[in-house]
Amino acid sequence: MQNMDAAAATLPAESPGPLALEVNRAELSRWQIRHDALETMGETGAVLLEVERFGFSANNVSYAVFADALRYWDFFPACSPDHGRIPVWGIVRVVRSDIPGVPPGSRYYGFVPMASHLVVRPVEIAADGFRDSAGVRASLPPDYNWYERIAPGSEGGEDILVAAKPVFTAPMLLSLLLEDHGVSNVVMTSASSKTALALGWLLAQRPHVRRVGITSSHARGLIAASGLFEEVHDYDHLDGLAADGPTWLIDFNGSAETRHRLHSALHPQLERSLIVGTTHWNAWTGLESDIAGPQPELFIGYAVIQTYWQRWGEEGFRQRLNEQWERYAQIAASLFSIETVVGGPAIGQCYEQAITAGFAPNKALIMRFA
Repeated sequence: MQNMDAAAATLPAESPGPLALEVNRAELSRWQIRHDALETMGETGAVLLEVERFGFSANNVSYAVFADALRYWDFFPACSPDHGRIPVWGIVRVVRSDIPGVPPGSRYYGFVPMASHLVVRPVEIAADGFRDSAGVRASLPPDYNWYERIAPGSEGGEDILVAAKPVFTAPMLLSLLLEDHGVSNVVMTSASSKTALALGWLLAQRPHVRRVGITSSHARGLIAASGLFEEVHDYDHLDGLAADGPTWLIDFNGSAETRHRLHSALHPQLERSLIVGTTHWNAWTGLESDIAGPQPELFIGYAVIQTYWQRWGEEGFRQRLNEQWERYAQIAASLFSIETVVGGPAIGQCYEQAITAGFAPNKALIMRFA
């Protein structure tokens, strides 16, 4: 890595300088804003991107919780090994580039750090985007390295794009997996999470699938009113919950205590238990074996996506995903109000509040450094 003066020299004069939020890997609530040591722009094939905005949700906290096991820290290395940069999804603008097909001013949607700038090395350049091969990213799951071009004149709806589309791929994969296995009863925890709501919408298109949402007591009315679940229960009143035939549990909550209670209520009809996220990240204690029914499994999206890439090809899957997303985007826009956070200190404070107090079910956070 180079020093700050050399890094700043690659940026336009009006730029506030390269900044990044880093978190303590052992204590996620601790954060700092660092002046970033960007890679030199003098190297052949390097492209400098400005991160215009990014979304932040419980999905990103799950990236941090599982970062050691699933290599999420490797995507955007921090300045020191005891800190990490949580990946998010955002919109970038090309600031400096001499790569044909990736011109200055062009804009893309993709995987970024919580930072103001990013250096990439585009490969597989096409009219609709490119793949980054910078550093260790070439050895990481390729679906996280694709940057999808945003067509000029299509700027409307970008806030909901970065707020809700990042949590749409996992529901799409889960919906396909449930369909492939002929599942007709699905119970979801953290039903107010953006990922669960998207899965509820996808499954609602199949009238034979019974959708049961579990949420907090204060969010129960809101989730019931969404119409995305046929039944809604709160965590304090699970006594009336029962499986109506073979059932899968999709756990976005991550709490072992909640999972034990649900396994007991749904057993012996519970066929499979998938842990997709950790909205209650501080209750995550790992996978347990002393539990009624099937052994819980971690749902690893980039492993599951290989099945559908093989079935339709990467471009074919992406087309199906985008078709469904375009239909869901209007629904998502009606479910969440956008809250925008601007500037490094404000981003850090909002991050700390979200990770300690949680996320409001009817709000979506959009962050930008300038």
